[in-house]
Amino acid sequence: MLKKWYGIILILLSFTMVFVSCTKEEEGTGPTLTFKSGTSGGDYIYLSQDTVLTVKHPFMLGIRAKTTSDKNLASIKIERKLEVVNVINILNKELSTPSFELDTLLKTNSDEGTEDFFCTVTDRNDMSTTIHFSVTTIPADPMITWYENINLGSYTSPVPQLFSTHSGETFNFDEVNDSTSLQDLIDWVYFHGSETYGHTLASPSAEIVDQIYPDDITQWESINRKTTKFKKITSMTGSHFFAIEDKEDLLVVIENQNINWENASHIFSQYYSTPGGFQTGNVIAFKTSAGRFGLIHIKSVTEGAINGESSIRLDIVIEDE
Repeated sequence: MLKKWYGIILILLSFTMVFVSCTKEEEGTGPTLTFKSGTSGGDYIYLSQDTVLTVKHPFMLGIRAKTTSDKNLASIKIERKLEVVNVINILNKELSTPSFELDTLLKTNSDEGTEDFFCTVTDRNDMSTTIHFSVTTIPADPMITWYENINLGSYTSPVPQLFSTHSGETFNFDEVNDSTSLQDLIDWVYFHGSETYGHTLASPSAEIVDQIYPDDITQWESINRKTTKFKKITSMTGSHFFAIEDKEDLLVVIENQNINWENASHIFSQYYSTPGGFQTGNVIAFKTSAGRFGLIHIKSVTEGAINGESSIRLDIVIEDE
């Protein structure tokens, strides 16, 4: 009787072992899936782990997937989720190959926060693998400088006539004439001239400055007389001007004007320039001797002033040095 039961137990154990073995074989393993790391051919960094980057920062997302069975891959899905609320599908693609690679250039979100990137690949055995990393976005250096409510006066006004984009300061000629270091900082001069010129911004090198301020500008070292250039942007308003957030925005605005800076003028004048006009809300592009680009927004203009007594107020944005 004991031998009989022993035989039955052995039979049951053998069936159990076969069942467990078959279960493990059916489970198998999912496809291999990895993020690429290092630097792409375009010098963009591949992200493969949790990291912190500035907003709107470009990066590469690269993946490698490969089946681990005799079945091909079936699909791949890549999603980005901002604060686990806003879900964007980067890729949702059916596959029928044993392996798959992808490289795509992305940018971090334009807002601060945490964004999760998920990649899932599934094979024809309905086995899947998911990998993930997070990107925390922080504010970026805008790489521009704002100067607001800059007050400049004409030749008989007590308000300073000279402006420096380096520091955002205004100066009188009396302060600068004997200082070569200060002369080297001045990017433009303001005056309100005759019916030929009207309200005018001029680089220190412009010939008209010799006529308006002959006793002052002739004391300057010629090498210090900057060659700033100007061009009015007729398609831009104050609201567009103040919508600029960073250097990229600033340069895009200026580049879209297709300005020929080689032939641009060293003065911008209400009457002499084309296009001219010098009204509140007008926007003027400029390029300094150092090659820095910026925009001037005319905030206010004194009306009816005579004998060089007029003054203006400007808002200025310029790319950082």
